[in-house]
Amino acid sequence: MALFLFACGDQESIAQANRQNSEPALPKVENLADAQPAKTNQIYQEGKHYFRIGEPTRNEHGKVEVVEVFWFGCGHCFATEPYIESWDRNKSQDAELVRVAAPLSGIWGFHAQVYYANKALGIAEQVHQATFNAIHRDGLRLSSLNQVADFYAENFGVDAEEYKNAFNSFSVNLELNKARELVEQYRINSVPNFMVGGAYRVNAESAGSIPGIFSVINYLLSAKFQ
Repeated sequence: MALFLFACGDQESIAQANRQNSEPALPKVENLADAQPAKTNQIYQEGKHYFRIGEPTRNEHGKVEVVEVFWFGCGHCFATEPYIESWDRNKSQDAELVRVAAPLSGIWGFHAQVYYANKALGIAEQVHQATFNAIHRDGLRLSSLNQVADFYAENFGVDAEEYKNAFNSFSVNLELNKARELVEQYRINSVPNFMVGGAYRVNAESAGSIPGIFSVINYLLSAKFQ
């Protein structure tokens, strides 16, 4: 049961994710300062608080990539966003946040394509929270290309035809294939999940809470990559 208190699984619909978003297990953050992970001297345990998935690596810029695997339709990903934003603003200089939209079955794949079209147009960061809000706060499904293109056109001035062309572009398909390979490589079947430096996986189930994810991530960055 812990998995479904903290994560959205492959077979969940947007409606199910929204219902879970109202559960007490998902904290509401009124002040982003409250999203700071607690400072702790705790030593987290491999196999309990996080899991080894490979060898520690840095990217070509010498950064440790913290990869978030998410789905726009996941209520737990929506609840995690304030913590991600706060962590990203205050992260160590040698860490870099990388978002990966999980192209799993059905609507997951469509929303992943939305995210990579947003990246291709250079609007991913600008529209990220608004896309979550539209689905989870405003009740829009954003489940068709016309609906998504119209939403970005009305709210962000994005040309609808240009958006549709990007959505169906070769470069976006390449990004989707890369995301599929990553999800398969790390056997991701629920979100949100986080990979640190290609070597460690952590989620709210292993960390014990959504804020705990970022305490574990900070521990891994300081203990395993220094």
